[in-house]
Amino acid sequence: MYAVSVNLIAIIFIIASIPLFAGAIFLQIYLSKKENRWLGLILPIIYVVPPAGLILLFVLRSLSARAGIVGSALILPFCLIIVFTVPAIVLFIIYKTIRAPRKNKKEIDKMNIQDLS
Repeated sequence: MYAVSVNLIAIIFIIASIPLFAGAIFLQIYLSKKENRWLGLILPIIYVVPPAGLILLFVLRSLSARAGIVGSALILPFCLIIVFTVPAIVLFIIYKTIRAPRKNKKEIDKMNIQDLS
C-alpha cells in the first residue's frame, strides 16, 4: 500500500477548493443583485454557522474531558476559523459592495418623493 503524504492531500484540497470558491463568488454576485436583501446573506451565513458549531462542540468536548484547551489543542479551532471565516468575509464584502449603490438609490428616491410633497 502506498502512503499518501499530508502535503499531497493538502495540495489536492487546495486545488479542488479554488473552483468551488470561484463558483461561490459568482453565486454570491448573482444573489446580491436580487431585490431581496436576505438572499445575498445566505452564503456568508453558510460559511460561518457550521464552523462555529464545530468549534463550540470541540470546546465543549475538551472541557468535558477535563483536559482543558491548551497549546496544540487550539490549532484545530484556529484553522477552522481561518479556513471558513476568510471566505465568509470576502463574500460579505461582495454583498456590501453590490448592495451599496442600490441603498443609495433608494435614499435618493425617498428624498425626491419628500421634495415633491
